[in-house]
Amino acid sequence: MTAAEEKRLREWKQGEKTVTLTKGQWSSLTIYLQISSRYREDEAKSWEKLAEELDEEGNPKYKNAHSNAKFWEEMNETIKSIKSKIDGEYSQAE
Repeated sequence: MTAAEEKRLREWKQGEKTVTLTKGQWSSLTIYLQISSRYREDEAKSWEKLAEELDEEGNPKYKNAHSNAKFWEEMNETIKSIKSKIDGEYSQAE
């Protein structure tokens, strides 16, 4: 990806998006986010462990393991942030 493409992607990701949910949808979404949090945490830990493995020449055995671990760590933080925002907006609406 070129620097210009990365910049456009970053800008796009920072743009806001409004979504209207019913209370039932909100409930289902928050339950799903909560019950899937352990999966995301375990994925990050698994990839971190794989990132430590080296081949016989001392090079990383799994070349993408470190970036995969970082992806899952960032994803988990993003999901926590989204859940906090959803929870905050829901409590204000009550």
